[in-house]
Amino acid sequence: ILCVLLSSWCVVSVPRMTSKRQFGVSIDKHLMVIDEGFEVPRLLVTLKRHLIALNGLKTEGIFRISGNESQVLKAIRDIDKGKVLRDTNPHNLSTLIKRWCKDLPKRLLADIPENKLIENTDAIVVEEYVSGLALSVFNWVINLLTQVLQFEETNKMTANNLAIVWAPALFGDVESEGDFMKELTYSEKATSVIVKILEKAVSQSPTDSKQHILHRLRSQPIGMTTDDVPSSTTSSSLSS
Repeated sequence: ILCVLLSSWCVVSVPRMTSKRQFGVSIDKHLMVIDEGFEVPRLLVTLKRHLIALNGLKTEGIFRISGNESQVLKAIRDIDKGKVLRDTNPHNLSTLIKRWCKDLPKRLLADIPENKLIENTDAIVVEEYVSGLALSVFNWVINLLTQVLQFEETNKMTANNLAIVWAPALFGDVESEGDFMKELTYSEKATSVIVKILEKAVSQSPTDSKQHILHRLRSQPIGMTTDDVPSSTTSSSLSS
């Protein structure tokens, strides 16, 4: 692992096999970096930093309001070609983050058994079913959503609102065979799990986290490519 200090940033190169294609490929095909203590694809860090720089965490309906589909698809094509990401619509950026997770060949929480989820959501411990890179990326997502919740009064996104829009991007598809009630129950249970995780994460957040986020909102650049993303040395963990 190579770590190069740049001011307060630490660029960490984690040697892994990479793929030119960024969406719809497994996590281990991506170039990985360490961001806020989590090992994640560098693309996700680029999108997050871009979103923060555009005050996206404060934007009403962030992650709930879909981006412009044609612009989102163009951004995906540009990203795959290694072009500079210049999108200035925060809803496009949040859609790209969510789309990346949903398009994974195996979603982050796909290993949580459907029957266990439906029977008792309170008994679900993510770490019992998810590990490695999938767990690291999942915790990174929860960390990002916790930051969104710091601005709930402005963005109107509660833990429940975020869970509703994120659960389908995190859990595997239910095998319902056309059973609408089973699909509905599965969706409600999946949402409940994310709500509980978010509430726990918020309760464990540092008291100065909002101030820290505001500092980043003011200071982060926006003209970054997918090949030029520094990584924060700030460490946090949601697994405990």
